[in-house]
Amino acid sequence: MNKKKYKLSRITDSPVYLIITIAVCIFVAETIAMLIIDALIHPLRLRDMFIDSVLLVVLISPALYFFVFRRFIIYITENRKSEQQIYRQAHILDTINKVFREALTCKTEKELANMCLALAEKLTGSQFGFFGEINKDGLLDTIAISNPGWDACKMSDSDALKLITNKKIHGPYGTALKSGISHIVNDLGSHQDRVGTPEGHPTLHSFMGVPLKLAGKTIGAIAMANKESGYNQDDQHAIETLSVAFVEALTSKRAELKLQDSEEKFRTITTTANDAIIMLDNGDCISFWNEAAERLFGFSRVEVMGGKLYEKIIPAGLRAAYIKGFKSFRDTGQGAVIGKTVEFTAMNKSGTEFPIELSLSSVKIDDKWNAVGIIRDITERKNMEKDNIKQIDFLNNVFESITNPLYVVNANDYTVEMANSSAYSGEFLQGTACYKLMHNVNTPCGAIDEQCPLNEVKRTKKPAVVEHVHYDNNDKPRFYNVHGYPVFDDQGNVKQMIEYSEDITDRKQSEVEIKQGIKKLKLALEGIINTLALTVEQRDPYTAGHQLRVSKLACVIADEMKLSEDQIEGLRMSGIVHDIGKMHIPTEILSRSGKLTEDEFNIVKSHAQVGYDILKGNQFPWPIADIVHQHHEHMDGSGYPLGRSNGDILMEARILCVADVVEAISSHRPYRPAFGIDIALEEISEKKGIYYDSDAVDACIKVIKEKGYKLEWLDR
Repeated sequence: MNKKKYKLSRITDSPVYLIITIAVCIFVAETIAMLIIDALIHPLRLRDMFIDSVLLVVLISPALYFFVFRRFIIYITENRKSEQQIYRQAHILDTINKVFREALTCKTEKELANMCLALAEKLTGSQFGFFGEINKDGLLDTIAISNPGWDACKMSDSDALKLITNKKIHGPYGTALKSGISHIVNDLGSHQDRVGTPEGHPTLHSFMGVPLKLAGKTIGAIAMANKESGYNQDDQHAIETLSVAFVEALTSKRAELKLQDSEEKFRTITTTANDAIIMLDNGDCISFWNEAAERLFGFSRVEVMGGKLYEKIIPAGLRAAYIKGFKSFRDTGQGAVIGKTVEFTAMNKSGTEFPIELSLSSVKIDDKWNAVGIIRDITERKNMEKDNIKQIDFLNNVFESITNPLYVVNANDYTVEMANSSAYSGEFLQGTACYKLMHNVNTPCGAIDEQCPLNEVKRTKKPAVVEHVHYDNNDKPRFYNVHGYPVFDDQGNVKQMIEYSEDITDRKQSEVEIKQGIKKLKLALEGIINTLALTVEQRDPYTAGHQLRVSKLACVIADEMKLSEDQIEGLRMSGIVHDIGKMHIPTEILSRSGKLTEDEFNIVKSHAQVGYDILKGNQFPWPIADIVHQHHEHMDGSGYPLGRSNGDILMEARILCVADVVEAISSHRPYRPAFGIDIALEEISEKKGIYYDSDAVDACIKVIKEKGYKLEWLDR
């Protein structure tokens, strides 16, 4: 209102103005009355009176308007404005009441935001709106979009949903958020901050953004759009007033939902917990008793709620101490067992006492100390502990009853953690290093000839057996087989080793004696065999040295073929006596220079069978008799005396056959000169796989041709 209007209203509101107005009204009323009376008395003067009346009205109408009708119009206008203002305020208050009333029935914050948004749209006549909140990244998350606005979108739901979270704060709504001040734009097309709308989004032509504030900080905004007549200050005032209620309702709902969630979690935890959970108020009355407590003690919740705990589950002998302790607790919240886990004896409904584990804590509720106890039945654990003690005693007895040394060694620092009496006579000092205790040295075993069982167990993570030399009190060596067994930690690393030592000194001495005896027997056996070989050579001087050369060549071939040392040793002995059967052949046949008759050759061929008959009764460590018996057999079965073939012929006999042929062809005989080594090798090559074993032939050729082995005359 300008100054001129303000002065006019002051005049019209003054007492003088009221008196003048009343006087004018009386004057006009009297004049009209006089004219009416005069018209009744003088009807003929009616026309003149009408003219006079018109002139009177014309003359007094300005004054009448100024003093009467203007005041009436002003009164009516201001009264209507007051009524509209009161209506708006009433409508806003009613809307606020609806917010708080309907907030009670909303189950989620989204449902609450949608309700608030719908009320705001109805209050302002908007066709579109959204409710947004600034997230931790400084972007806008939409909590609610009005149904009319959502339905007006022509985008797919998936595309639309992408636009309602982590939205950049810009445009007209960004102005309200950044400034914290409400913002109205009734011509969005020309607004300087306009950023446009995505394809498919409804067109916006008018907009109002109102910031939502909590503790003076802008936390989000409520935006209205597309009011047909555009937004005004009344709309802004209405939504600003409502925004306070919106924030309060949303904050309360979130707190309510958080509390409900906490209560639900607490209810779930206490319901599903295997341990009893009991709460006591400041008067030592039971205020909470979960299902596990019902199962553990046998009392239902109804039976114990509000009752004294000591009357229900505390044995008579412990009640006095309990009552005394609780009196101190109720004032200070402190006690000997507060914040600790202790073991007690409790009592169930039937009066049976049993061991429990109690974890007790204090909490203040309504400025008074309350107690929360978590109780677990440890009857089974106690029984197990008793069994474990018995088991430990049993193991200790077993540990001590073992007559051999037994240790438990720490894998990290080599210290001996346990040792039985057989391991250490006298006072055992726990923590002594094993190398000091067992070897009387100051460093761990590390020499190649002094392998450490602990290092081996740690390296392989498997049991190990190591031979060790320990020295007794007289500094005499004692031999031990040390058995190491790993003990693992939770990560699978060796943390300890159980070491069991077996004294093998006597066995080692016996082994030495046995080896010496075997060596003597081998020498005696070899002497006998050599004697037999010499006997044959005495009857057949032309083949002197033949058996030794065949034996040596056969051993070289066997070594090339990777036969074992034991097989090679048996082959060597067999080669030395392979022709022992020739002892029964007449000397004149053996030394004849001419060609033998068929009968004479058959006599010569019998030497393989005769040799077998001579040797078969002796208990050699090797199958010497069978090797001698088969050394003239062929792979195709054409040999003698058994006609065996392929796998039925011992491998040693196959090798001996090749060596025998090579030596015989390459050496001088009474009935022919020596053919030489090349002819001999040509013979076995041509009949490889037919008469002679292929592997044996290949090995023979290789050692002679490639490795330079030579057959030489050997004198005894």
